[in-house]
Amino acid sequence: MKLANASVPLKRILIEFLVLFSAVTLSFLAEDLREYLGDRRDEIELLERLVLDLEADAHFIRVAALPIDRRAEVAGVWLQENWSRRNLPVDSLDWAAHGLLRGITFAPSRTEYEAAKSSGRLELIQNRELLRQISTHYEQTHAVMEDVTTLNLDAHLEWVESIRPYVNYASTFSHSVDLRLDPANTTLGDEWPATSISDNWSAMQNNNSMRAMLVETNTLRRLTVAWQEVNLAETTALLEALEAELIERR
Repeated sequence: MKLANASVPLKRILIEFLVLFSAVTLSFLAEDLREYLGDRRDEIELLERLVLDLEADAHFIRVAALPIDRRAEVAGVWLQENWSRRNLPVDSLDWAAHGLLRGITFAPSRTEYEAAKSSGRLELIQNRELLRQISTHYEQTHAVMEDVTTLNLDAHLEWVESIRPYVNYASTFSHSVDLRLDPANTTLGDEWPATSISDNWSAMQNNNSMRAMLVETNTLRRLTVAWQEVNLAETTALLEALEAELIERR
């Protein structure tokens, strides 16, 4: 019995090889495309979350931190400049005492940035200039802002404790106010008790350490206000850059 010729034409072998090669290549390309599209979705989500954090920071500085510290700065400077004067208007003294009683801490929103940094998701951001801008803001500006705010708050608390013997409080104030829970509240005055130093102003004037403390407090307050303005400007610029990137990505 004669066996049939079992040889396979070379053309058929090449065609089958090309089909198999194409199938494997397309499979890899499809997987790469799925991964790429997934990374782009994750990038957009990261940018959107950073926008939310920065919007919260900008709003908090604009409606809470700056108004409070600016008022305290003006009150402190006025009191320092008029420290040697006698018979100051009672309402002005009480206004200065009330303004200087106000204090605030600023805790920037870092949750999304820190999570993205620790997980390596920051590298999803393709725009390297934008990534540099984000990193600079969180690693440098935030760090300085927190240090300045801490110094200011420490000096403020020391000032408040020192003037306690000279100040009459119209009500009790023993709790902190989380302004993030009600960021629309820009009056803020109701949360701080009305104060009066007019009855004890002469005794306070004769305390030289009090004046020295006021000068130090005013210096730190001015520094804090200036840095808040810088932070707000930088946050606004970064927000604009992120929003422009999102428009391009979508």
